[in-house]
Amino acid sequence: MASKKKQLPAKKQPPAKSIAAYLDGLEDPAARKTLSKLFAQLRKLLPGATETFSYGMPTLKVEGHGVAGFAFFKEHCGFYPFSGSVVPSLGGLLDGYETSRSGMTFAPDQPLPLKVVKAIVQARLAELEAAKTRAKPRARPGTRRSTAS
Repeated sequence: MASKKKQLPAKKQPPAKSIAAYLDGLEDPAARKTLSKLFAQLRKLLPGATETFSYGMPTLKVEGHGVAGFAFFKEHCGFYPFSGSVVPSLGGLLDGYETSRSGMTFAPDQPLPLKVVKAIVQARLAELEAAKTRAKPRARPGTRRSTAS
């Protein structure tokens, strides 16, 4: 008996193998242009970042932590810093955009200004750095800390 391959829904595309492939696969020309520009900005701001996918969207990670993700949906683009506090902390800078605790959306034909992208990335990197300095090294089990006399 021949095995049948699972069919994808008509509009659903298989997942992209790279961010470049994701961008090339976008059918909306405005979204492709806008998100390609955003990706170029992010590569300049995060030169050592790892390119991957998280939650099904192109993502740049620094030291294993998501810093910037983006995607095109049916009628809008989204930008996500993988934090529930970055977007709310930027207040007035994001006036005019649809925002949630975890991200923001914008029209495909209205690219985000570099000022906004840079502020979000810097806020997320600062948050990660603060978390790193708050983390205290743990003593290994069975060892004692020496006390100076």
